[in-house]
Amino acid sequence: MTFDLQTAQRIVLKALSSFKAGQQIGLDRLEIEVGSIYGSECGMARPVSWADWRHCLGPKGASTVHQVAWDLIVQRVLTVENTQGNYSWATVRVTEYGAEVLAEQRWSPYDPEGYLKELAKKAPSLAKLCEMYIVEALTCFRGGAYLATAVMLGAASEGNVLDLLGRYHAAMVKAGMPEHTGYQGKVQKARSFYEKYQVFCRYFEPIKPKLPARLVDDWEGQMDGVLHLIRSYRNDAGHPTQTKVERMDAFRTLVLFGYYCERIEQVGGWLEDNTDKLTP
Repeated sequence: MTFDLQTAQRIVLKALSSFKAGQQIGLDRLEIEVGSIYGSECGMARPVSWADWRHCLGPKGASTVHQVAWDLIVQRVLTVENTQGNYSWATVRVTEYGAEVLAEQRWSPYDPEGYLKELAKKAPSLAKLCEMYIVEALTCFRGGAYLATAVMLGAASEGNVLDLLGRYHAAMVKAGMPEHTGYQGKVQKARSFYEKYQVFCRYFEPIKPKLPARLVDDWEGQMDGVLHLIRSYRNDAGHPTQTKVERMDAFRTLVLFGYYCERIEQVGGWLEDNTDKLTP
């Protein structure tokens, strides 16, 4: 493993989560914490002096840590700390917003590579087209373009749900369910994405009791609710309505999107693996 920018983004966030809220963090201390985590992950021998962990990062390691820290200052995850009446660029602390970011490291857009790896692990069937939109959404978010983030996430969400509709139809065919013809015909005739999703919901409702409770519990909140939230943001952002998407709204939607994709993958996978349970 090389200590490059992508690795640094992940490990700096992990290191920051070890500090208490409001605690002053010297960049020299942050270098050591990052070096300790990186060295441990690489299986390096523990140095004689704790401060020597920073040497595990290599000759450009410190500057890479500083680059990530500066990006996090610009993105308001960190702020420069007022030390003895003088603001010092060498001392930072986590902002209130940053505390929420650090609490959601599993789906953190500030670690885009980690976000995509987690998504690939939790939703391996995610269509490549959807992945393209998610990459764009993460890029837009990190650039402060939150309206564009909403538009890209909306496109990815619709593509992901349409894929689930197709997986359900394939499972119906494999199970020998005669309703599959009517379902497919109505999905194809539906003009809008929302109408297609309504068709799916009508045909899926009688099947839901057959699925494990963990996949269908709070379906309205965790599936319908998130879908409508993302769709609403996308529709508002995609039209000249003067709608403004705030940074926190965009961040929380990206986090929700990860869990939402995971649930869709679990439902689609169960349908494909349990076609024998779909019929009476």
